[in-house]
Amino acid sequence: MRNDPIEKLKGGLILIWVLVTVGTIFLIGSDISRLSRLSGCTETVTATAEAPNKRETMPGTKRIGGKATYYTPVFTYEYRGQTYHAAYSESWEKNPYPRGTVMEIQIDPNDPEVIRIPDETKRKDALGNHLLIFLMFCVFPLVLFLLVTRNSRVHDFLFHRPEPTIEQFRALEAEIRMKEEMKQREEEF
Repeated sequence: MRNDPIEKLKGGLILIWVLVTVGTIFLIGSDISRLSRLSGCTETVTATAEAPNKRETMPGTKRIGGKATYYTPVFTYEYRGQTYHAAYSESWEKNPYPRGTVMEIQIDPNDPEVIRIPDETKRKDALGNHLLIFLMFCVFPLVLFLLVTRNSRVHDFLFHRPEPTIEQFRALEAEIRMKEEMKQREEEF
């Protein structure tokens, strides 16, 4: 059984399932954390975009031999008589908010440096997508795996054809003999 290719395949699939499940749970946790942090952003203020923070990735991460540059928007705004400079929590390959752009943003009154760009938050909300991925690639395969594992009735029904017992074999033999005898009798009449 140790060198059974089916068992090796099953082990590999279990490992892949565990990695996908852990990764998806991490994504969902990250989404929930982000949404809970941004849920406090209830005050609307007028902000001006500043020069964005620029971050370059390691060579080879965007294309073979290439680098990717990401821009994180930074905004200046006033709230309760105090001026704040805050960076948004998302980054883009192209700066969507050129320096000097005036726009409405939402801030958390308890922590005015936590900001939310209303349109971007709606567009980039990935929690629903990650939950769908979790259902498709984690829950569904687990249910399917449990249904067809070797110790389940479903597996036995679908894949396991047990050898007939001696009694079943003898009963089948008797049934065949009886049908042959009936056929012979019909031919005699």
